[in-house]
Amino acid sequence: GPILGLFLLNALARRVGPRGALAGVTLGVLVMTLVWLWLRVSWQWYVLIGATVTFASGVTLSALLGERGQTPASAALEADDNAAKCPTKFKSE
Repeated sequence: GPILGLFLLNALARRVGPRGALAGVTLGVLVMTLVWLWLRVSWQWYVLIGATVTFASGVTLSALLGERGQTPASAALEADDNAAKCPTKFKSE
């Protein structure tokens, strides 16, 4: 469940930072452990519960922490800026 939730965080919620994602996975594992120990839920629900808790808590905690992940466009712009700042070793004449 938490692994699927982490995948969905990366695929669907581009504004999630690393601390929010890690907190989401941690909370997903904790909730799944509590579900396994205390609730009488069929094992078939484990993936849905774990993925939902991980995704929802990752998005929520990233928003509360003020984290912002990179969108593909911002990552490309940052790569262009870094390439422009990098001195070239060989200059063509």
